[in-house]
Amino acid sequence: MKNILYIGPYKENTGLGRSSRRYIDALGYNFDVNLSIRPIYFTPYLDSGNESGKDYNEFEDNSSKYYDMVIQHGIPNCFEYRKEFGENIAITDIDTWGINHTGWVDRINLMDRVIVQSDWSKRSLQQAGTSTKIQVLPEPFDLSRFEKTYDPLFDNPNKDFVFYYIGKHQDKNNIKALLAAFFLEFRKHDDVKLIIKTDITGFDHQEAEKIITYDIQQVERALRINSKYVQAPHVIIGYYEQEYMMRLHKQCDCYVNVCRCESFGASAIESMLFNNLTITNSGTGANTYINKSNGLEIESFLTNIYSKDYYMENTYTIYEKWREPYLDSIKEQMRKAYELTSTEKQQKLANFNKLQFSEKSFVEGVLNP
Repeated sequence: MKNILYIGPYKENTGLGRSSRRYIDALGYNFDVNLSIRPIYFTPYLDSGNESGKDYNEFEDNSSKYYDMVIQHGIPNCFEYRKEFGENIAITDIDTWGINHTGWVDRINLMDRVIVQSDWSKRSLQQAGTSTKIQVLPEPFDLSRFEKTYDPLFDNPNKDFVFYYIGKHQDKNNIKALLAAFFLEFRKHDDVKLIIKTDITGFDHQEAEKIITYDIQQVERALRINSKYVQAPHVIIGYYEQEYMMRLHKQCDCYVNVCRCESFGASAIESMLFNNLTITNSGTGANTYINKSNGLEIESFLTNIYSKDYYMENTYTIYEKWREPYLDSIKEQMRKAYELTSTEKQQKLANFNKLQFSEKSFVEGVLNP
């Protein structure tokens, strides 16, 4: 048994916080690990619960005189090397290309090993001059949750084909491009729906609803489309418990991930674990696992980031790059997904290896890289 100290943002209501809680669920209940955990905070947005419903107090109260591994999970400028520990491991999300200016690589190179979730992140670190060992290891999931029966979330009496997306309404997630592709490719008479689950950091429900409604109108205006001729998207705004999100995944047909940059793409992976068709942006994190053989790929190109959204001054700058999807390619892949036969869908999904996302596989990867 190995003594492991995990330091991460598991108390945050953020994407980083949710992945942190999945890491704890995988490590904490494995017989080969004696886990201690300590929190670190990157935002003021806290979540007192966790998706698994498990009590983490036992891990917070636990401590060891010596740790075989210390895992620091978060933003690299917080990483510190401690020689009194066995192996110093970093887990970090690298979303963009060209991070040389951030100073992150200097901190990462202090560590014995860095774990990232995708080939995209690994290549970005290599391009920036990372010399420490880089391990690609996907985030873990409790696979049993994807085999359960969930109550329907919405009425769909006509059995319409349902596209959907889950993510914050910010530049990198590119929701306007998804709206534009949907409006251009499908009309009101088509038996399709688009559901977008989103929120806007710093705005309450009513404020966010006004912003999103305005953005939808602006997309329609830019496309010279009369709203009465298009299928209006259904937008769900705000924070919802994991059970609600699982119900959404379960009832939908095709997840459309037009995100310009991301290290992993947890919602896209969850879609695949629910046996849904999944469209992903080529070259980004999710494309490590979802490709033409098991899903659908949007063609994209590498270009400089121009964004008002950032969580630190040195992130999402003009010096970095992300992958901009071609609008025509988004339309084409959505049409393909809509027209795919049941047999063709099953053939694709059969090529997706779910076991690589198991909690057991993650722990084995950490302990025996």
